Amino acid sequence: MRNQRACASLVTAILLSAMQLSAQDMDTHLVSGTTGFSWPQTHTSAVQANTLPKEKIRSFLNSLRAQVPGYMPIRLADFRFVQLEKGRYHLVAVTGGDRFYWYIGVVAPEGQGFRFSDTISHGALPLAMTAVDLDGDGVDELVTSHWAAGYQGASTPPIYWYTVWRLRDGMPYDASAQFPEFYRSFVLGKLPYLDELLSKLHSVDPDSVRVPLAEIEYVRLKFQRLILGEKNAGLEQALAWAESKDGTLQSMGIWSLAEMPAPEAEQQLKKFAASPNLADVAKGALARRARRLAKEQ
Repeated sequence: MRNQRACASLVTAILLSAMQLSAQDMDTHLVSGTTGFSWPQTHTSAVQANTLPKEKIRSFLNSLRAQVPGYMPIRLADFRFVQLEKGRYHLVAVTGGDRFYWYIGVVAPEGQGFRFSDTISHGALPLAMTAVDLDGDGVDELVTSHWAAGYQGASTPPIYWYTVWRLRDGMPYDASAQFPEFYRSFVLGKLPYLDELLSKLHSVDPDSVRVPLAEIEYVRLKFQRLILGEKNAGLEQALAWAESKDGTLQSMGIWSLAEMPAPEAEQQLKKFAASPNLADVAKGALARRARRLAKEQ
C-alpha cells in the first residue's frame, strides 16, 4: 500500500509538472477558415461584435481548433474583441476547463486565414482582468494565472504566478518584466495576508502549511528572477526543493531551476534527467531552460 501511494504521488508530481509547462507557454498556429461574421475594425464595430451569439463564436473557434492536431472541441465561457495590438482587433476567448483551469484563446486574421494562439490559465480570472490595459496606452495586455505548485485538489491555495503577454506582429511574447508595478501591487500585494494566516497555522499543523508557505516563497523568488532580473535568485532554495521527498516541492524546485542560468541548475537538471522517475520532467525543464537562455542572448 505504501508503495502504491508513493507511485501515485510520483505520477501526480509528473502530471503537475507537465501542466505547469503547458500553462506557461502559448502555442500559436496559422489556420484557415471563415468567420460567418464581420471582423471588427473599429471600436464601435468591436462593441457590436461583442454581442454576437456565443454559439457563433464557439462554432468558429472549433473550426480553427479542428485543424490543430490533438486539439479537442471546446465550450465557450466568454469572449471579447479587443485591441492587443494598436489598430488591430483580436478575439479573446475563455473556453473549456472548469472552475480550476481555463483555456485562453487569441485569434486574429492573418493573410488568407487566422493566427490562433492559446494557453492554460489556472483559477478563474474574469475576462475583464484577462484582457486589460495595464499601462493606459489604449492597447490591452493578456494576463494569465498559474498555480505556483500545480493543482493539488480542491484545497489548492489561491497562490498564483501571473504572466503578462503582449503581441508583436500577431505573435504573443512574455512581457511580464515590463510591468514591475503590476507585480508589486497585485501579485506580491496579496501575499502578506496569506503568509500571516499560514504562519499562524504552522504552530498547530506544520505539515499542512509547509507547501503553501513554500509557494509564497516561490512567487517572491520568481519575481526577483523574472521581473527584477536577478536571474539566479533562490538558487539554493530551488536546489533544496528539487531534492525534497515531497513531489510538489520537488516540482517547484525543478521548474525554478529551469529559469536559472547558473551551472548548478543545469547540473541538477541533468542529474534528474538520468533518473528513470524524473527523466521526462527534467528533460522538459532543460528544454525550457535552453529556450530561455537562447532568447536572452
